[in-house]
Amino acid sequence: MVVPSGTSADRVTYTPTLSSAGTLDIYARWSESNTRAEAVTYTIHHGGGSTDMVVNQQQPSAGWFRLGAFSMTPGQNHRVEVAGALEGETVADAVRFVSAGTSAPGIYYVHADHLGSPQKMTDANQALVWDAVYTPFGQVHAITGPATNNQRFPGQYADAETGFNYNYFRDYDPTTGRYVQSDPIGLRGGWNS
Repeated sequence: MVVPSGTSADRVTYTPTLSSAGTLDIYARWSESNTRAEAVTYTIHHGGGSTDMVVNQQQPSAGWFRLGAFSMTPGQNHRVEVAGALEGETVADAVRFVSAGTSAPGIYYVHADHLGSPQKMTDANQALVWDAVYTPFGQVHAITGPATNNQRFPGQYADAETGFNYNYFRDYDPTTGRYVQSDPIGLRGGWNS
């Protein structure tokens, strides 16, 4: 939802569906534009009261912008409200609630093969946390370990819903070793496009 500058639509509310009490990481997302408001207020109503976070929506969010971690309990009317700003458009595209878990985030080191495809990931203690075995065309044969990694051949991202690897303008089928769409540059890319 986009709220134009100076309009009366001044608040959008996001309410999480909670099954149990816990700490949630809260993220916001908006599309980048220089017409966005520089001071958008996100009010988080949580177990410790209310917290206002003022966000500049002109800054690139590069995906999800983390607002913080907050304690929330079912049935307590915990929510996030996005207030419209006086100057610039306020964008209330999405708010995401993610269980904060108990472990601190860590840094993983990706080990690639000669093609640049990730083969293994290790943590700071050099313990193996992700190990992948692929067929020659890049289809996953086996993945073990507690971590996740959706990177495949260089520039490709595994899409679990389609079974293909997303490669910006087209999708790659790792079972056949072919793209499922034609090359966007047409026949200039060769007969096998």
